[in-house]
Amino acid sequence: MEKPISDLHCHPSLKPNGNSDIKDIWISTKNKKVQDFFKGLISPRRGMIKSILKPMATYSQSNLDNCYLGSNRLVFCSIYPFERSFITPDRPFSDSSGMQRFILKMIFGKKVKEHVDRKLIQLLTGISKKSAQAYLDEVHRSGIIDYYKDYKKEYKFLIQSNGTSSTNEEFSVKPRFNLVSNYEEYQEKSISPQAICGILSVEGMHAIARYRKEDLFGKNTISELDPPNKNALESQFKQHILEIKSSPGFADVFDQKKGMNLGISPFGKELIKEHLLSRDNGPRILIDTKHMSLKARDDIFEIAKYFKANSDPFPLICSHTAVNGLDSRETAANQPDINRYEKDSYVSKFDINLTDQDIEEIWETDGLIGICMHDGRMPGGKFKKYFKKISGMFRSKEAKKRVHAQMFLTNIFHVAKVNLGYIRKRNMQNPGQPIDEKQAWKTISLGTDNDGIVDPFDHFNTAERLRDFRIKLAELMKWNNADHMKKYKILSLPSEIPFTDDAILDIMQGFSPKEITDMVFYENTRTFLSKYFTEVYLKGLAV
Repeated sequence: MEKPISDLHCHPSLKPNGNSDIKDIWISTKNKKVQDFFKGLISPRRGMIKSILKPMATYSQSNLDNCYLGSNRLVFCSIYPFERSFITPDRPFSDSSGMQRFILKMIFGKKVKEHVDRKLIQLLTGISKKSAQAYLDEVHRSGIIDYYKDYKKEYKFLIQSNGTSSTNEEFSVKPRFNLVSNYEEYQEKSISPQAICGILSVEGMHAIARYRKEDLFGKNTISELDPPNKNALESQFKQHILEIKSSPGFADVFDQKKGMNLGISPFGKELIKEHLLSRDNGPRILIDTKHMSLKARDDIFEIAKYFKANSDPFPLICSHTAVNGLDSRETAANQPDINRYEKDSYVSKFDINLTDQDIEEIWETDGLIGICMHDGRMPGGKFKKYFKKISGMFRSKEAKKRVHAQMFLTNIFHVAKVNLGYIRKRNMQNPGQPIDEKQAWKTISLGTDNDGIVDPFDHFNTAERLRDFRIKLAELMKWNNADHMKKYKILSLPSEIPFTDDAILDIMQGFSPKEITDMVFYENTRTFLSKYFTEVYLKGLAV
């Protein structure tokens, strides 16, 4: 039987939760078009916005009908309260290049115009005019930014979606959505081939608090707040974590421009150790490192080492990411995130992506890495230049499919290569207890970030296309050394030259292409859940 597909990170509820015109989580919709908002015979603003939105997914990607059609049967539904920093009046235009500032001023004008911001929010997210205006009202007129209210609204929407079925008349047997709170429940509810199971997660710890606007936009860390405001905010975090842990259907994974390059604050470390990871106040909540700075990733691994040393290990997760081919976070810190530093590279070298050090540490904690499908985060300048070239060629559809498969395979083979090197180093140090080299593949999974305001892979741009993408990946692995695949060979990082045939076979460790895609698209996530999403692990119950 064909294996199902799991997606470690997507946003099926973002559009319908924010737009009452979208009746449920199942149906596919399209955002309004630029010309619906910006009219007139001549409009430079309309043209610029069109060019910016052109590569973005302004349509449903992970609605459940799409998931069903693409064999996606295990969906990690990420709740994401829209961050108001994107729409503050004092945007950091000064940090942009001269050309970027010119374009931004053409779009927004010299002064912030709310009606322009509202339209842009609608165009990007697909939410309604009413929801977009509510965000702007908080930013421009309220003294409070209430992300926790947003969180509770989207959480309620997903709870109400639990147990619903598709209304698609083309399905002879209707698929059904089941939220699950642990692996045991997943095993029970995933038996039916029509079942789509959902696990709830939260993107950004900002989601669980209510902030004074001047604190949120004006301070770098919670430590900088006045004592009364600091104490009130700390109490909110603790209380809301208790509420979340006691909510039905929830065993969370949290992740996440003020303070973004700092480490984890002392209160943040307390919150992680004594509240999120604690089992004294409810089931353990696992940590997602995706949006953590380099310094914060240093800190979270130190916390992981501390817990492991005290015989209470927890796995690190990076739910929707890519690799940058750099050896360490220190190397990444010494290389600014500027486009000119990666204009000649195949993969993006920005430090939001994983270094080899990150990959090793996630393997060490028995964690999980969700590789994304994102033309905005994965490629460097060399890839973008080549992709632009083939996009202009006659009948380039197959070439574009292959080059995106090449990008994804280069990412997952790099993770496996780094893991394999780490295992071999460990085995040399401890030959009496060797680790099976096949374990090099155990941490790799799929995390699309679908519906997360992304620039998706052309032709693999929705959950409906995930089955096709899995087939294409197996095909490229099978024919990697064939002449007709010469331009699409899997590349070795950081050299960016194709792997030799022997190197490919070594990294594959005897697995067939189909076995590798089955692991990445489902089995590794299922195995992870069988260890860390159980009642025994989450609640610390005696076996």
